[in-house]
Amino acid sequence: MVRESLAARRRAAMKAPMMLMPIQPSRVWQWSLHRNRGRWLYHGFARAPTYSINKYFKGGKNSRMLIRFRIFSVVSLTFSATKHTTTSKITEKMSKFEYPRLSRTDIITILKESQIVEVKENDLKNPNPDFVSDLYTRLLIYLDTLHEDEQGQVEFSALEQLENPDLHVGSVQVMNLYSRIKGIVASLDCPMQFNLKDLIRPDAARTEFFISTILNFCLHKDAKMNILRPIVEELADLDEQRNDWEAKISQLIAEIAGYNEAREKELPLVQEVDTKVKELQQTIAGLNGRQMLLKASYNKLKDKTKEIEKKISKAEFDLVQSVQENANLRSKIVQSPDKLQVLSPSNCVLFR
Repeated sequence: MVRESLAARRRAAMKAPMMLMPIQPSRVWQWSLHRNRGRWLYHGFARAPTYSINKYFKGGKNSRMLIRFRIFSVVSLTFSATKHTTTSKITEKMSKFEYPRLSRTDIITILKESQIVEVKENDLKNPNPDFVSDLYTRLLIYLDTLHEDEQGQVEFSALEQLENPDLHVGSVQVMNLYSRIKGIVASLDCPMQFNLKDLIRPDAARTEFFISTILNFCLHKDAKMNILRPIVEELADLDEQRNDWEAKISQLIAEIAGYNEAREKELPLVQEVDTKVKELQQTIAGLNGRQMLLKASYNKLKDKTKEIEKKISKAEFDLVQSVQENANLRSKIVQSPDKLQVLSPSNCVLFR
């Protein structure tokens, strides 16, 4: 079987189908049993959620831990069952499998590709306390449970409680590392309990088992972090935008405060102008009333003017007639006295 690289495993883990989802378990297992002639075998990458797999694997905490921290690495389960076994019996047999463990080659490859540390196969075959302590320390640093500046540091306040504290520096460092590793292994529900002997006098099989447990969790964590990284980057962008908006809001608040201060300073002037405006409004109201009176007087005078114009027109007409009559009369007047003497006898005759 060709060993897959860590990156290939992660890509396959992300693309793997959801083969262990909690839908119709009896049909799934019967189909698997039929295809494998009474022997169910699953070997590959699983990407199903932990709670879904736990719904099937109810045999104990060891069985739950297999899928919980092997979720993005190779899972190999093998057990036998007859074709007509009920679902409850299948569930009982499913809990009987061994806790998975990576091979030495896988451990070396993952440690190298994750840039944790480069180890040799001989180091895993014959582990010594220094190698094991350094390897566990680097794993803790990779998991961010221990910082590099804290490596090898000891609380002097705790050493002061002991006699000859210089003699206990190394033992305190070992106990601190032991406490951290034990806490990590316990939090992973590992079926084996991590002991102080695993640091002082390490056994190859147990060391590989614990390293495999922690590395499986590292793979699980890396896969989850790869999923969350775009979200975190988006949140960082949103946080930056929020800071920009907060800066703009602060600037606008400062401008509003300046405007409020200017308004308070100009408030007396505004009140004075308001008083003048009210006075002018009263003056305008009085002038409007006077305008109405003047308009009424103007209308009366206009009516009188029309009557007078009519009288003037009539007088002019009468004057024109008088002028015409006067002209007619003037035309009948004799201008020369001689004509008047000549005409007088004839006129007398006429009058007679």
